[in-house]
Amino acid sequence: MPDRIFIKDLKEYIGQEVTIAGWVDVRRDQGKMVFFDFRDMSGKVQGVVLPASTRRQGEAGPKSGAMEVAQKIRTEWVLGVQGKVNKRPEKNINKDQLNGDIELEILDIKVLNEAETPPFDISSDGLEIGEEHRLKYRYVDLRRPRLAKNIKSRHKVIKFIRDFLDQEGFFEIETPILTKSTPEGARDYVVPSRLEKGKFYALPQSPQQYKQLLMVAGFEKYFQIARCMRDEDTRGDRQPEFTQLDMEMSFVEREDVMDVNEKLLIEIVKKLREETQASIADCKKALEESSGDYKKAIVWLRKRGAEIAEKKAQRETSQGIVESYVHGNGKSGVLVVLLCETDFVAKTEEFKNLAHEIALQISAMDPKNVSDLLKQEYIRDPGMTIEDLVKQTIGKLGENIQVREFSRIEL
Repeated sequence: MPDRIFIKDLKEYIGQEVTIAGWVDVRRDQGKMVFFDFRDMSGKVQGVVLPASTRRQGEAGPKSGAMEVAQKIRTEWVLGVQGKVNKRPEKNINKDQLNGDIELEILDIKVLNEAETPPFDISSDGLEIGEEHRLKYRYVDLRRPRLAKNIKSRHKVIKFIRDFLDQEGFFEIETPILTKSTPEGARDYVVPSRLEKGKFYALPQSPQQYKQLLMVAGFEKYFQIARCMRDEDTRGDRQPEFTQLDMEMSFVEREDVMDVNEKLLIEIVKKLREETQASIADCKKALEESSGDYKKAIVWLRKRGAEIAEKKAQRETSQGIVESYVHGNGKSGVLVVLLCETDFVAKTEEFKNLAHEIALQISAMDPKNVSDLLKQEYIRDPGMTIEDLVKQTIGKLGENIQVREFSRIEL
């Protein structure tokens, strides 16, 4: 589509007419006006068809029946839309959304493809839907934000691997898919040959022999994002067809191979954390926008792509919110709130350390029991600071001992 603009770039065209293309995410018919949320691979934007939006004879551009077309459109239809990018009135600005400060005044609509009602809702995580049903309509399920994000993250990881290994002097070399059967750890998938009657190719379980030949040929450092096929029973971490990072090196010891892979994995984690972790500045902004309400702060961060609800990111997010909360309010109880409101509680080092510290002061009591009591005390009064929480817990334990100051817990 000529002159098409991606939705993420619309802010650069305020006051101008643009053309976008994508899917109808949400439709809201309010009689005289019809609102749409459009999405493409880059983001979402709200559009509105006004009664006066239809082009009139003599005006620039073709005559349009935008309102007439808008009445027929349903969710998941694919459209080409021409419209004017306008700033929203101050009272209508939604700071919690991408493009929440602009909207598209729709002037012309071209239906590129109609759609039947989707077999299931794609706005949720989809965990409540049976996997077989989701796989049957995989092309619909992949429109789900969670899955689309996973696919994009996979692309970023593989691209990072390629760039990293290239800097380390590796060559990416493809090896054949149709090959000869060789002894491996599982059964082969076989493909009959049309030209050689009674003979078969085998699909590779791994590029093992080919990469060894490449070492003999003198390439020394090889890698491949390899597809592997193994005819074996499905397991939790394995399916018949999968992708693996395949490597081979010459003139090295075991430690050399481990060192390269260790550096690669560390750099991958650092890269992903840079893109998904909520920074302290983000957390401060979130708390400002939510008037210090940590629950609203979490929602605010989620909508901006910060993966604060993921267990793997819980420690980093807690640190960011605690530091900003302590800085702004002189309190640190929000950490306890974050920990207690997840099933992460008794497993976190913070709670273990806190329970252990108290247990040490009251002799040989089991830190797990102390941790459970800490949680119970918090649930009883979620507004208390960590200092008060510790004192209340020790009081419940019936011990009159000196409590050290817990102004905050270092993560």
